[in-house]
Amino acid sequence: MLGFDCCCGQVLLWDTNCNALITGLSQIKAMYAANNIVAHLSTEWSGNLPDYSLILWSMAESDPSWWSLINGGSWGGRFHITAEFAPTFNATIDYVNSKTALHGITVNHDLLSPNTGCNANVDSVEAHQLTDGVTTITHAATASLSGGTTLSKTGADPWIAQNKVGLIDWVVAGDSNHLTDNCPGVATLNATFFLNLFNKPIP
Repeated sequence: MLGFDCCCGQVLLWDTNCNALITGLSQIKAMYAANNIVAHLSTEWSGNLPDYSLILWSMAESDPSWWSLINGGSWGGRFHITAEFAPTFNATIDYVNSKTALHGITVNHDLLSPNTGCNANVDSVEAHQLTDGVTTITHAATASLSGGTTLSKTGADPWIAQNKVGLIDWVVAGDSNHLTDNCPGVATLNATFFLNLFNKPIP
């Protein structure tokens, strides 16, 4: 369990307030269920954010109804938010960067990987508790990041990073295709990483 005394130790898979090209988070939901971890999509959520110790939100573009609990600092847990590459997804990058004061990481307006196909990038990971047991993270084209502690790089450039600010352990990514249903099979390929997000204590 996470280091916070969360009500139910559940996962919130927020699949609204995001770019219209996202096709869902059902693969990740099924993977968590197979590991006896309760995960709710946005249409299933309890309406009480403290019920959740982990939030996964892909291709974020506008504030959800519960954002005041994040901005106000009353929720504690781990929060994985993803952007995408530029220029196609500049709106997503701009939204995630509008929260840099909270998470301390900047998504750069760039494209590290010209091959945008699913599972086109299989990147090694940096040593970190969130990458325990993980050899690679599979994803597609990505923007680079500045700030935080790097978890994985595409070439020499970070694309996913962690940063603890206040009560929240942020994990920010420049790509979403390690997570979403847009790329079949990613939940299996990256299952250990996403289980670590739930299971590893918050520093």
